[in-house]
Order: sequence, then C-alpha cells, then structure tokens
Amino acid sequence: MTFSSWLRSWKSALTRTSIGNPPRRCGKRRRPRRLELEVLESRTLMTAGLLDPSFGVGGEVITGEFDSNHSQFSISNVVALPDGGVIAAGFDQRSGPNRFLVARYNAAGEPVAAFGNGGVKVLDGPILWFEGGTQLAVWSNPSDVNDVRIVLAGSTAFQEIPGMPLKFPDSVVVRLKLDGSLDTTFNGTGEQIIDFGDYRPDPNGGFPQGYRDITTAVAVAADGSISLAGFGRESLSHFQPVQIARLTADGNLDPNFGVNGKLILPDPVSGGPDHDVFLALQPDGGMVISRDTDPDVGYYDRSDTDVWRLNPNGSFDTNFGDQ
Repeated sequence: MTFSSWLRSWKSALTRTSIGNPPRRCGKRRRPRRLELEVLESRTLMTAGLLDPSFGVGGEVITGEFDSNHSQFSISNVVALPDGGVIAAGFDQRSGPNRFLVARYNAAGEPVAAFGNGGVKVLDGPILWFEGGTQLAVWSNPSDVNDVRIVLAGSTAFQEIPGMPLKFPDSVVVRLKLDGSLDTTFNGTGEQIIDFGDYRPDPNGGFPQGYRDITTAVAVAADGSISLAGFGRESLSHFQPVQIARLTADGNLDPNFGVNGKLILPDPVSGGPDHDVFLALQPDGGMVISRDTDPDVGYYDRSDTDVWRLNPNGSFDTNFGDQ
C-alpha cells in the first residue's frame, strides 16, 4: 500500500468514527466551565539596581544642616535594621574636634524624630581622630526583636597631658540604645577605650616609636560580644601590625581572647600607605582577618593580600593556609 492510499483510508475511517459512531460517555455529564477574571492588587516590580521609590524622595534621602551648631558632617557607614529602617554613622566635622554622629531613618526614609535631635545624634564624647572613619554594627537580641543596640567604633584623638608623653590615638567602642542614648550596661558608661600601646620597640632596632591605633572594622556576635580590628600606624617606618580586640557583651576586654582581650599580629612587611583591615566572624566563635599590604618596593608598585583565620581564643587556625 502506498502512503497516499493509506492516508485516504485513514481519513475515511476517521470520518466514519466522528460522524456515524460518536464516542460513548459514561457517568454524569460535566457542566461546561466558565472562565472568570479576578482583579489583583496593584503591584510595581522594581528592576534590580534602580532606586527604591518607596524610600525617601525617589529612593534618596538627603540630610542637611540640622541646627546651627552642627552644620558639617560626613557619613562613612550604613546598616539596615530588622524593621527595615536604616542607621547611618560618621563624623560631625565642625570647626572643633570630630565626634561620632549617628542618624536613624524609618523604612520610608524619614528621620526618626525620637532618635537624638530630629533623627540625628551627635555624641558629646569622645573626641575622635579622622583616620579609619566611623565603623558601625547593629546587634539584635535573638529572644527579643525590640531589643536592638547600635555599636560604633573608631579612634580617639591625640591628647596632650601636661608633664606626660603625648597620648596617641586609641581604639574606642560606643554602644547606644535604639533611641540614641548611651547604653550604660556597656562598661558602665556606654564607652570603652582600648589601648594597644602608645610606644613600642622599633622593629629596626631604633628608639621606641609612637603608634596610632586605627580601627577599621567592627562586628557583633549573636551573644553580644564585640570584635574590632585595625592597625597600628607608625608614621616613620610605616610599620603597621594588625590589631584585634574582643569585648564581652558588658563591655569588658574578653580574657579568653588573645592576651587580656587583645591581639597584635606580626606585620609580614612594612605596610606603606594605610590599608584597612577587614573582619568577619565565624559561627564557631572564630574570625577571619584580611588586609592589603604594599611591600617595600614603592608605595603603589604592587599589592599583596594577607588573610588569617583565628580560633575563638585568638590562636591561629593551623588548618587554614600554609603557615
């Protein structure tokens, strides 16, 4: 049988089945279904990377002068709150000394009036050194979503004390309540200053050198303990060892970390220009530290990256890396 004759036979059989012998249906006859339209709520899908129009004005918030005494300030860090609000932190840069500045916004980008002065808080102390900027972290109580604390970290300014050697900048940590007030359950005052040592032996065998403690990272663990990292800035030889400290939730140096809560890592090379130190906490209580370094072949010839992983007590994790 050719294909054409088979096709004619198939069509003839199909016609007989469809007309003369319709298929039988058993059971109840189904009612025909009707299509129904339902009005959905209005939705706007944002394209990734575009400003969120529900925040501020067109996705932007500009906080200008908020009173005659605090006219200049800069923001260096921002974090999101559990309720969708935003905390921003930086310096109040009046003609006088630098001080911590914090601003709080709700999820719509509006200043929270109950926070500080119309949404902006300038701390009366301590006086700050500009290097390293203001570091910011937020801690939320796992058992109480309304218990949120704001953690600031930076470096204090030089201090001239009559009859005493020049006091170099130290690391400082401040903890605030969500209304902007100092959290006095933290070290009794809401503040803690960490001094890694103003004068240290010269690595090249010369006279002791003065060090500025520059804080460039802060993180808060689930238990409320605070870890901070940075470097010791020595202006003559550019020797910049990595410095780390851990505080307990009540603001004291943690005796179970490093040496009395502090740890100084040996600088593998002379540091060259300032390079921030980065910090990440791990679930087991350890941490990862990283920094870029410029070898002594010229400030900008090339850059290396050093990474350390530390155990919860501050010792090196020997299962990491090649040293």
